[in-house]
Amino acid sequence: MPVDHSDPVECLLKHNEEFTKQIITVLPGIHCAIGYGLANSILIEGNDGNIIVDTLESRESAEDVKKDFDKISSKPVVAIIYTHNHSDHVFGAEVFANETTKVYSHAKTLEILDKTMNLVQPITFQRAARQFGIYLNKETGHINSGIGSFLNYKQTNRRAYLAPTDTVSGRSLEMGV
Repeated sequence: MPVDHSDPVECLLKHNEEFTKQIITVLPGIHCAIGYGLANSILIEGNDGNIIVDTLESRESAEDVKKDFDKISSKPVVAIIYTHNHSDHVFGAEVFANETTKVYSHAKTLEILDKTMNLVQPITFQRAARQFGIYLNKETGHINSGIGSFLNYKQTNRRAYLAPTDTVSGRSLEMGV
């Protein structure tokens, strides 16, 4: 049934169906976690270990995803890839990592995170809180955050950020995983 685009609430409600909490197998060995937070997280099964692409916005969100990823594969995480510097992609890394996990990002991602982690983080949090409606709940009108189901941030949430161990400044990087 077509969505009535003149009704923004109906549009958001219909759009919300895309954020049902689930893990979708995109291809054999590639799994995408949707609905665990604002961003998605991806598990790529390698021969000797797994790769995680983006780690969500908090330790709490990442723990939830990790439990479900562990049901798919018990191989160790050998690499984490940050697609970019936004907090909903980097603040869950410690949950997935072990002492030998490499963390990859573009060199600019590391540069931006180094400059902004403490200096502007409170400002960007306030902007994101308003932008993604974290002060709202279902009773006060929160339907979804537009690009994801919700930004899982509360005062009690903890960051689980790991600085990249390896950066790339070109267009590609080959990994032997």
